[in-house]
Amino acid sequence: MFCSHCNTPFTIIPLEEGKSKFCENCGQLIYKNENGIILTYQPEEVLMKQDNEHDLRERINREKETRFKEQLERKEKEKEFRERLEQERLIREQEELERKIKEKEEQDRLFQIQLEEERRLKERLLQIQQEKDRMELERYESELAEREQKLREQIIKEEEEKIQRTLAERELLFQQKLEAEKKERERLEKELSLYEKQRMALEEKLALEKKHFELTQKVRSAQEQERLSFLEKERKIKENLLLAQLENEKLERERLERDLLKSKETKTEPVLLTVAAEIPKIEEISTVAAVSNEIPENSSFSSAPLVSNKKTGRVILSLLILSGILITLFFLRNKLPFFNKKTEALTVATNNLFTSIDVTSKNADEAFIEQLKSDINGKEILSWNPVNQGEIKEITLLSGSQNGQQINYDAAISLEDKTGTKAKTETILHFENNALQRIETTKITYINIAPVRAWFSFAPVPNCTITVNTNNNPIQLKTCDECAIQKMVSDSNNPVALTNASKISIKSDNRYDGLVEFTYVPVK
Repeated sequence: MFCSHCNTPFTIIPLEEGKSKFCENCGQLIYKNENGIILTYQPEEVLMKQDNEHDLRERINREKETRFKEQLERKEKEKEFRERLEQERLIREQEELERKIKEKEEQDRLFQIQLEEERRLKERLLQIQQEKDRMELERYESELAEREQKLREQIIKEEEEKIQRTLAERELLFQQKLEAEKKERERLEKELSLYEKQRMALEEKLALEKKHFELTQKVRSAQEQERLSFLEKERKIKENLLLAQLENEKLERERLERDLLKSKETKTEPVLLTVAAEIPKIEEISTVAAVSNEIPENSSFSSAPLVSNKKTGRVILSLLILSGILITLFFLRNKLPFFNKKTEALTVATNNLFTSIDVTSKNADEAFIEQLKSDINGKEILSWNPVNQGEIKEITLLSGSQNGQQINYDAAISLEDKTGTKAKTETILHFENNALQRIETTKITYINIAPVRAWFSFAPVPNCTITVNTNNNPIQLKTCDECAIQKMVSDSNNPVALTNASKISIKSDNRYDGLVEFTYVPVK
């Protein structure tokens, strides 16, 4: 359609009650909604002249203001409408979420009720079946009694035949059931006996290994004690021999001093002593020193010694040589094997003299525990990457011992990495000069989840004995891909030992996931 004032084309759109539509070009009224009817403005005559330009502009401005107000009102209503829709949508979403939660809770409740109803129904059906059998038997007996009264002997015979056939069939069914139950019982007894044999064999093997380990430890300790006692005896013998030699040397020296004093008094000339060229340099020095100390400065020697003086000179020469050997041994004692063996034995004996440390106060000292975490940072624990300080969740000192600058702590450490892998380990922390030298792992326990409808597989820690604690959760376990499935339930007091496990796979044997603990102890 076209505007009757300026012939501008326009399209009729729906309007609210009492609203009007104006021309976008000239601003004149085109149509309006009155009582739900669209009325188009058709002037009877078109004024060729306008009153004046000022009135026209005022009218146009008023109409523009009116249209602007209508547009503002429409936008505000649209905004309110959108906000109301958004609120309704959020309310619906919240109601839908609450409805879903309620439906889930209701489904769970209905599922539990259904399970309970099924159990009660089964019990009720069993009771009804028993009651029906009893009533059927009573009815049958009453009918039999009535027929006995009515039909006498003939009916009695027929009923007896029926009863005999029924009893025979029931007896046959009962015998078949008994046979099946007997076979099942025998199979279960065989499996139980086989399991008991395996368990007893495993216990015997563990006992033998324990006895062998204890016997080996005893033999080793006995050999070590015997070696230490032998070294101690040898050391005492050597010391006694050296003391005896020193005592003899002392006596001989005193005797020689007395002889020299006697020779000085009688004015006899002593023998000129010559030292052999084969004596080592150290012996020569010691000999010259000994001679210079024993012979007086004013003594004079003759070129023609007596026979008695020759014997005395030989004795003095031998004593001087022996003194030089002893002095040489004293200076070279660190290089001789005998002294080294004695020192090593004493070192081993000293290393075993550790005294215990009270760790209660250290566990309560937070600064000390934080320092331990800092010392462990970067060190390796069995099957764990170098430990990050943030992975250490807890440290508890179990015991401690000290020998001089060497300190050992038995510690329980709880670990958890960024992927959620958890482990509990027992270690020995070796300190020397207040610095952590190494960490010895005695036991580590990993916590794994046994899923319900899938196998979870992992490689065990090598060179370790493995025990399994299912925390009373029934699980299925395989020690390799082709191995038979083992069903087990265990707890911390009675863990199950695994042997020859190359790849472990676990799965829950009920409707819930289970936490299973695998403990690894290094084989020494």
